[in-house]
Amino acid sequence: GLATGVTYKFEIVPQGGQKVAASCTTGPLDVKLELWIGKTDAYINGKKTKLAVPPQILSNSTYVPFRFLGEAFGADVGWDNSKREASFWTPNAFLQMTVGSKTGYNFGAQVTINPPPQNISGRVVIPLRAASELLGAKVAYEAKTKKITINYKKPWHLWW
Repeated sequence: GLATGVTYKFEIVPQGGQKVAASCTTGPLDVKLELWIGKTDAYINGKKTKLAVPPQILSNSTYVPFRFLGEAFGADVGWDNSKREASFWTPNAFLQMTVGSKTGYNFGAQVTINPPPQNISGRVVIPLRAASELLGAKVAYEAKTKKITINYKKPWHLWW
């Protein structure tokens, strides 16, 4: 029953300790991304933004910049240049993907990322559907308009 933008006040009583008052205000509970193949314009919850590299079709899959997708979902995004590994961390996923490899890891468990992440003109791009679904999002595609809609519901522990 949490709601977006509401401040919740509570008290914490550690065992054998004194009461501590705390509060938090929830951020957006849902994330809706809208983007189009070949266009740099994108929308995150209705707010316009620009992608460094437009979504593009490679190996019969749609690819997007990995940093854009992770940050749009509120994930901590990492890059290990020596391993050529992109990572996304949220409390419900720790996804690690290596450029050129179909083998990835989610909280250490091996997952298949097919097709693999790629480096295009110095930018790491990832397969949109595979990465989104591993992070727990739903992906829809409208072929006529080339529009991609991604809906992601943040876990409750990310709502502040």
